Amino acid sequence: MSYLSVQSRWKSLLLVALAGAVALGSLVAVAMPGGLIRKPFAAVDGGLRWHESAASATLQQARAAGQLLDWLVVTGWAALTVGVVTVLALWGHLAAGIAPELVVHRAVGASRRSLLRQSLVIGLGLAAAAVVIGVLAGGLGGRAAIRTWPGPTPTVSWPSGLAVGIVALAALIGALFPLIALKTRRLAEPPPAVPPLTIPAIQLGLSLAITVTGAMVVRHARQADPGQGLAAAGWITMVRSSEADLGRRAESYARLLDTLAADGTVRASLTSAGTHAGLGTVDQLMTECGNCFVSGIYLKFRPLEAVYHTASADTFEARGLKVIEGRSFTPEDRIGSRPVAVVNVYLARRYFEAGEPIGRNIFLGGRMGTTPYQVVGVVDDGRALGFGGGLAPLEAVYLSTLQHPSTTMELAVQPRAGGALRPPSGPGISDGAISYAGYLAREREPLRWFGRWFEVEGALTLLLGVVGITSLMVLWVRALRPELGVRRAVGAGRWRTLGHVLGPAAKTGLAGGFTGLVFFGPVIWPEMSAVAPGISYWQPGLIAGIAAVLIAAAIGAALAPGWAASRATCVELWTEM
Repeated sequence: MSYLSVQSRWKSLLLVALAGAVALGSLVAVAMPGGLIRKPFAAVDGGLRWHESAASATLQQARAAGQLLDWLVVTGWAALTVGVVTVLALWGHLAAGIAPELVVHRAVGASRRSLLRQSLVIGLGLAAAAVVIGVLAGGLGGRAAIRTWPGPTPTVSWPSGLAVGIVALAALIGALFPLIALKTRRLAEPPPAVPPLTIPAIQLGLSLAITVTGAMVVRHARQADPGQGLAAAGWITMVRSSEADLGRRAESYARLLDTLAADGTVRASLTSAGTHAGLGTVDQLMTECGNCFVSGIYLKFRPLEAVYHTASADTFEARGLKVIEGRSFTPEDRIGSRPVAVVNVYLARRYFEAGEPIGRNIFLGGRMGTTPYQVVGVVDDGRALGFGGGLAPLEAVYLSTLQHPSTTMELAVQPRAGGALRPPSGPGISDGAISYAGYLAREREPLRWFGRWFEVEGALTLLLGVVGITSLMVLWVRALRPELGVRRAVGAGRWRTLGHVLGPAAKTGLAGGFTGLVFFGPVIWPEMSAVAPGISYWQPGLIAGIAAVLIAAAIGAALAPGWAASRATCVELWTEM
């Protein structure tokens, strides 16, 4: 490869380096943040003995962040794969133009060793440029991701050198493509084989899956509250008690609720931290089922896992949860009275004989022989709106706040009809009151963060895919020119010739959309729905819109070479290959 070849094709060589840099940088940026955690929720310590396997709301959020981060890194590797294919496609395009020049160099005495040496020097230079630019750009992107994470500063975790090696190797192998073409080139060679369009279809499928992932996560995070209870108006703040004795602590909380109730203009809900977003501690539970037929045997007791909350008398009304059977909690459900519990419909219908739990007992922590809690009510299934709530089981148990008063509680106030909206205040009440809308927005910030980075990964993958597809389409049309020349010779017009090029390109775009919809999307989209409750991973409008962009990209990549081929004469189509 001569200096003249490099000088005349510096823009194309720069594009090779930039494609490798973008691919490497996209992986580095999303792999740098590690150990993502949210601001911890206050522990539920109101006399409850948790099983060693119990998972607090904080732990559930950490697990959700870890799972989403893992998927984000997977999409980074997917972008790297598309980028490597793009680098090789660009080199294939370059090799088609450089090989004839190398034939001339060989004819005037240049040795294969000298050409190999020049190719390796150029390949090493491009590899170094791609690695340096990619690592620097990815490092800046990773730092930006770390700074914008809505929580404590994450740890820095650099990806392994494998990604660097893959990009560098792709640049080096691609640099040898002209020599490979030279080795098989003859003065009178047969027309080049028409390359398959499978690779562009796979690139488009990956782009569709990743881009739709980011869009659906961001769209879900930006949704307004579904309209339950406090959605219309309300304030949430934290309440803390310095009382070590549970009885005195419960009395202080009871006085606070009585004071707010005496106002007559507000409804007050005092719960364990996170309950108003549907978050709680996941632990084992044992129900006194009665006579339940399960897998061919009758069981009197049934073990399960459930998410635990504490609630006060007005909590269900404040959250918009209707009491289906029995009753809600009352101020009399406090320490010293019989322990009671309320369960949701999902638990009641599946773990009690005939779906009738009222009057039956449950055992906290799954421990038989401990104090039984009598079920006094059944409420609607509440939707987990907080980040990480999707990892919790659907079964929910509510305990009385006055029977299990924690050191730190969550207080929500909502104006009654005609009441004024104002943040709560008083002894022990934190000054950091936040509106319910702001509370939910804060809980959804991690989803917005992940959605933005999924969108970035999707955009970069699409960019790399379009560049690679354009190069592959040029090679494809170039190999197709002899056939197009024959078609022109037997009377095919320019528009028909152009259609013969654009038709397969459109089919490639459709195949890419189908690949993303059937193969790649179903792998990652349900995972988003599992981590972030409420996400509908089947969104036809969103998928169709992004798929239309991908199809247009495939057609646009073939448009320029197809138009040039349709304007060429039969002789030009046969000779310019």
